[in-house]
Amino acid sequence: MAFSSPSLLFLGLLVSLCLSSGIALEEKIGYGYHLVSLEESTLHGGFLVGYLKMIKSTSKYGPDIPNLRLFVKHENQYRLRVHITDADSPRWEVPYNLLPRAQPPPLTKTPKISSHFSLPTYPGSNLIFTFQPDPFSFAVIRKSTGEIIFNTSGFDFVFKDQYIQISTQLPETASLYGLGETTQPGGIRLRPNDPYTLYTTDASAINLNTDLYRVPPSIHGFEKQWWKSVGAWGFVA
Repeated sequence: MAFSSPSLLFLGLLVSLCLSSGIALEEKIGYGYHLVSLEESTLHGGFLVGYLKMIKSTSKYGPDIPNLRLFVKHENQYRLRVHITDADSPRWEVPYNLLPRAQPPPLTKTPKISSHFSLPTYPGSNLIFTFQPDPFSFAVIRKSTGEIIFNTSGFDFVFKDQYIQISTQLPETASLYGLGETTQPGGIRLRPNDPYTLYTTDASAINLNTDLYRVPPSIHGFEKQWWKSVGAWGFVA
């Protein structure tokens, strides 16, 4: 994971570095997906179910998952869950009885194909889910301020058997903590242009420049105006 500028945070497990102009670029890791189906259900407080189809496959970092299922659920007023998984084969997840959460409906082999999509509104939520169908990207907007707090547009979304890449943008003024943090002389706050890994070590946090004994699966952006702060939690099995 790396920061390419103060406003860009790359959340992929690996980072592809572009070569300077004049040198042939390496094969892309992935080309993203397009949305082929999106339906709303009113069960259990309402949710969205969509299906994504791969635009073009690549062999870099392993085989792509060609079809994905999208599940979007407003869990409460301030929390939105976006769940994306293999649409063709069930994959292991943390058991729902160990970490209670809304469970997506069973996978279907014949999603309803559509070329026109609309989004319902959820009056009780302060978060708005929006998307672009081709290539697929999504954003989360804070309704009370109109601020975009999560936005994957402009970046390649990659979903392979053992590699996932999803990126977002964060404001330059945010102080970032969480994913990849280590014990540094200046503190554990994440800094632009510093590389971070997801490795851990069984060592005391008093040792500088070492990995910590855990990797928090979340990223937090704190602002001086606390109501503008934002957090994203990655739940990957």
